[in-house]
Amino acid sequence: MHHETHALWISRILFNFEDISTLLNKLTVLPPSTLSQIKNLRIGGRALFLAPGTFVHRREYYSHVWALKFLPELSLDRLTVLGVKDGRENYNVLDDLIKFGHGWRELYFISQDSSIFGFARLDVNASTGVPLQRKPQPSYWNEVLQRQDGADSQCSVTIYRSVESDAPGSVMDPKRRKIFEQEVNLTEEDPTQVSPFGRDEDEQLMADGEVGKEILVVVRRGVNADISGLDRSPYKGADMQKWANGKAWRKIKSEWTLPDAKWKPKAIEFDSYSDGDDFRWSNDSKHQASIS
Repeated sequence: MHHETHALWISRILFNFEDISTLLNKLTVLPPSTLSQIKNLRIGGRALFLAPGTFVHRREYYSHVWALKFLPELSLDRLTVLGVKDGRENYNVLDDLIKFGHGWRELYFISQDSSIFGFARLDVNASTGVPLQRKPQPSYWNEVLQRQDGADSQCSVTIYRSVESDAPGSVMDPKRRKIFEQEVNLTEEDPTQVSPFGRDEDEQLMADGEVGKEILVVVRRGVNADISGLDRSPYKGADMQKWANGKAWRKIKSEWTLPDAKWKPKAIEFDSYSDGDDFRWSNDSKHQASIS
């Protein structure tokens, strides 16, 4: 009996990581049979930055979806990402996960404020080098998901917004949140044309007393969706595997530095939550969300 059940605990616990590099350091050394048994994974929202050798002034940006490509055997029931306090970066990370993600049936993305759906267009995104302009959500992401999984697959993207400002954790309470949907207004000049959504800052969402409201985005893949990360070439987007040429994470880490290490907490922090949905936002830095 012990031999048959000794590994069941892996599927019953939450694997919790502060950042992408720590996740890769720990999980890429596990055998595929163990990775496939992990069902609940949570990670901080900061993207991964790599610099070639000691040339730290050049930084390559990789969001979570590309790091998870190194773990193709993952088959999670839920992936949870705690966003950073930067709406543009949160939007970019979540957009990549929805368009290119694998290895999870359900995604929870939690933003500590509403700026993820209120920032103004970036003509040049410093992280990716391409423009970044918001789309009306969740309608756009639902269209993306339906093209991938099928219109009748029961896939969905649902957004919840806290009704309280600056109330950490409130968006996880069904009694303290509302469903959030963005509407596209018609221009006054020509009612048949849609206004350039996302070009300008959303004044209502970014106003005092409003921007501090947390956001929860729940993404559910289709019933029969293939979430496997195996055999997903050719690579798309800013995929590390384009240039890695089959190198393992251990090899990449030895050749590239991690300039984002300076944002890691100086003091060791220990998890203090008693429930898998418990979390707290760190005030140490605008970049780093603590998971404890």
